[in-house]
Amino acid sequence: MIEHTSEFEVKLIDFTANKTELIHLRKLCWENTKSNMKYDEFLTEKDNLIDLSSIHCGVFKDKNIIASHRLQTLDSIEDLPFIKHFKASKIIGSNWYTFSEDEVNYVIMKPPIVTTGRLIIHPNFRKKGIAENILTFWFDFLKNENIKTLISFPSPWMVNKLLEVGFEFEKQLGNVFEPVPTINITLVTKKF
Repeated sequence: MIEHTSEFEVKLIDFTANKTELIHLRKLCWENTKSNMKYDEFLTEKDNLIDLSSIHCGVFKDKNIIASHRLQTLDSIEDLPFIKHFKASKIIGSNWYTFSEDEVNYVIMKPPIVTTGRLIIHPNFRKKGIAENILTFWFDFLKNENIKTLISFPSPWMVNKLLEVGFEFEKQLGNVFEPVPTINITLVTKKF
């Protein structure tokens, strides 16, 4: 069960209308990491295109955005993030299959499929239940939209939180970010 804190308001937002505020928040969050890279060096044109085609939610406190998260609809298995790190990805019927951690069994994803991305929380508001509020919001939204599979590639600090709320561990991926190759991420799925 996900705890919901009413101190914060979570709602859908228009990325273009809130872009300046969101980019500022992302840069602020990036500066609080141990990376030697600047945020602008990390971004790619593809990331900008994903922002424009994704659904975004914002978390508000006193009418200010203090956190945001995006969901991207995947139209084909080739759109699967980090696809080059998977072997033998294929489609059987309407389901997508890719090797799991043991490279013997398959991760099965049933379309429609969305993937999470760019969770940011203002440093002053971390560890206050905001990630849980966002997940509650998305779970309700996705059930109403008839989404069958939600996938996420969380950083190590977020994996356990996602497993606690019903995601399943599928596969560990190492060295996926070319500019920051020391970050390992995990593929987790939640099926509706």
